[in-house]
Amino acid sequence: MPDQTPILSLPLILPAQAQKHVTHNEALRLLDVMVQLVVKDRGLTAPPASPVDGDRHIIADGATDAWAGKEGQIAAFWDNAWLYLVPQDGWAAFVTNEAMEATFMAGEWLTDNQRDASFAQVGVNATADAINRLSVNADATLFNHDGAGHQVKLNKATSGDTASLLYQSGFSGRAEIGLAGSEDLSIKVSPDGSLFQEALIINSATAAVALPGQVTVGGLGFDADPETGLASAGIGQLGFRVFGVIQATLDATALQLDVPLNGLAVTQGQVDPTPGRLMSVGAFGLGSTVTPDFNADDAGLPTLFGRMTAGTRVDGSNWHALHLSRATDQESAQIAVRDAAASAGSQLAIRHRDGTGAWSAWNPLYGQKNILGTVSLSAGQVTGALIERGSNVNGDYVRFADGTQICWHTLSVPNVTSALGSLFQSAAVTWTFPATFDVAATVSGAANSTQCWLGVGTSGVLNIQFRVLSPTSLATAVTCRLMAIGRWA
Repeated sequence: MPDQTPILSLPLILPAQAQKHVTHNEALRLLDVMVQLVVKDRGLTAPPASPVDGDRHIIADGATDAWAGKEGQIAAFWDNAWLYLVPQDGWAAFVTNEAMEATFMAGEWLTDNQRDASFAQVGVNATADAINRLSVNADATLFNHDGAGHQVKLNKATSGDTASLLYQSGFSGRAEIGLAGSEDLSIKVSPDGSLFQEALIINSATAAVALPGQVTVGGLGFDADPETGLASAGIGQLGFRVFGVIQATLDATALQLDVPLNGLAVTQGQVDPTPGRLMSVGAFGLGSTVTPDFNADDAGLPTLFGRMTAGTRVDGSNWHALHLSRATDQESAQIAVRDAAASAGSQLAIRHRDGTGAWSAWNPLYGQKNILGTVSLSAGQVTGALIERGSNVNGDYVRFADGTQICWHTLSVPNVTSALGSLFQSAAVTWTFPATFDVAATVSGAANSTQCWLGVGTSGVLNIQFRVLSPTSLATAVTCRLMAIGRWA
C-alpha cells in the first residue's frame, strides 16, 4: 500500500499505524493550503521578514535564502516554518496583489493577459459564425496606426483563390474589388448578387488596364462604317458586328461563328498536317464522300481515313483504310477493308510499323468469306483458311489451322467366318485415309451390330488395317464406321 495519494501527495494512514492523528492532521494541513488556493503575490525571491501562519506565496525566479532552488513552488508559512508545494499543470491560484487568477502550465504561472489570445469566433455587438468569424455591428470601424502607418491585409492561399472587398445591399453582393480568382486586380458589379460582370481589370504583370464592359458610345465602330466593329451581344458576351449584323459571339463557354471559316486558319487540302489549323470537312477523309488516295508505305503520312491505291497491300486491289501514325518515331498501324465486288466478299486486314520504319506483313482477319478454305501453315503461322473440309472415295476429312486433322469413313466387311480360337474373324481390311497425316493417327471404330467389334492394327500416316471379330460365325456383311484423329502438320 502506498504512503501518499498519487495526485496531491497527501499522507495516508497505514494499517496498525501509531499516532494516526499526526498523519491525518498533516493531510488536513496540506488541504488547507491547496484548496481554494489564494497567494499574496508571485514576485518575491526571498521569504518576507515577518510572515504569519497561513501566508502563501508563489516563489519567483532567482529565489534566494530559504527559497533558493524552489522557483515556481508555493511557499506556505505554518507553525513558524515554510511548507513547499510543487504545483502540477492546471493548478490555479488567485493572486491577491494583482487581483487576477494565475494558472500553472509547462513550468510557468501566467495570468490570462499574459497568454497569446486566440478565439475561434469573435462578435462585437454581433453574433459571429463559422464563415464570418469576426462580426461587428457598429456605425463605423476604426483601424488606427501604432506609431506610423497602417495596412489592412487580405491574404489568399493560392492564385486561384479570392482576396477581395465585397460590398453588399441587404446582404446581397453588388460590387467586389480585389483579386478574384487570379493575380489581377478587378472591379466587378452585379445587379442581383449572383451574376457578376467585370468592369475593370489591371494586369498584375504589365499594369495594363482593361475595360471588359461595353463602352457606352453606341458600340465600338469605325469612321468608314459605324455599323462594323465590336458590340455587346448580351450579358457576359462580346460580339463582332458587320454591317449592323452580329456575325460572331464570344462568351465564357463558346465562340459562335455565323459565317464560314476560311483562310490559313483551316486546313488547305484533304491531307494538310500543319499544326494549329482547324480541320475542314473532308480533311483526312472525315465527313467526305471522296476519301483521299494514299501510298500505304509513305512514312510521312499523317493519321487519316483514305484509300490505299499504291504501296504494299494485301493484294493488288485498292483497300479502304484507317492509317494511324506517330511521325516522331515512325510507329504506325493500318486497318484496311478490301475495295472489291460483292462476289469477292468483304475482307479485313491489319499491320503495324515499328520504330525502325519496318512494316510487318499484312494480317488478314477472318470472316464468312475466308474462314473456310485450304488451310496452310508457314513457320508455325497460319497463312490460309482456318478450316478445310473435303471428301473422296476413301471417306471424309476436316483440317484445322492448328494442325489437327479428323478423318472418317463407312466400310462394309463381307462376312465374319474364319475361326479364331473360340471366336470368328473377318479377313483383314485396309482403310486408306481420305487425307494424309503427318504422323501416325489414332484410329477407333465400331461395327453396326451388337454382336461384333473391331480389332484395329497399327496405324500409319496413309492407312490402317482392321478386322471384325464376333463370338459367332456371320455369313452376312457387316457395316463398319471408322474415325482417325491426328495431325496433318
